Amino acid sequence: MIRFFIGADPDLDSCAVAMIERVNDEPVFHGSNIFRAKPRASRAFYGGSEIAVEAMIDALPWSGAEVIQNETIAVVEGQVHYPLGKATANPNDLIRLAAVSGALQVLLNTISLRTYRVLPRDWKGQQKKPINQRRTYERLGWKVKKEFKSHVVPELPEGHAAALWRSPDWKHLGDALGIALWAFDQQMQIERLNSPTAIV
Repeated sequence: MIRFFIGADPDLDSCAVAMIERVNDEPVFHGSNIFRAKPRASRAFYGGSEIAVEAMIDALPWSGAEVIQNETIAVVEGQVHYPLGKATANPNDLIRLAAVSGALQVLLNTISLRTYRVLPRDWKGQQKKPINQRRTYERLGWKVKKEFKSHVVPELPEGHAAALWRSPDWKHLGDALGIALWAFDQQMQIERLNSPTAIV
């Protein structure tokens, strides 16, 4: 049985990772972490640095004894270039970011985790980030503390494992959680259909 679902949302300056645990067939927050490029590292350096990508593995929210490899699925967000006129990102940044997410996917596979890549349109459709993040938090039983145009900050009790993150961190942490939930939903749907096919 697949028990853990990992979502990773890489960026050129950081990589947010979140984990959902399956408890009685319901999604429960398990952990989160952020790898940040060193201040001296430029965006270009981070985008092509194997050392930086390898360091993301150390930032993953688990210990080796905690996650059983054949009970875990990891999903990394991929990139897409929109037609001229709709694109908001620099194409060169997208190329570097694609290299980072691809390297992360390969590295996760090397530690025997089933790892997949998903495009934003496939895991969240056409939903705006604040709407999707708000719905993600609602599913986890979290209330909204503050909403911005770029992200939503959840209201968490003092001492909660994710309460240490700053407001800007949730721009990517919220998406990493959403990706992990998407993986959970895909797996549950497969099991309901009694299909042995893994998520793709």
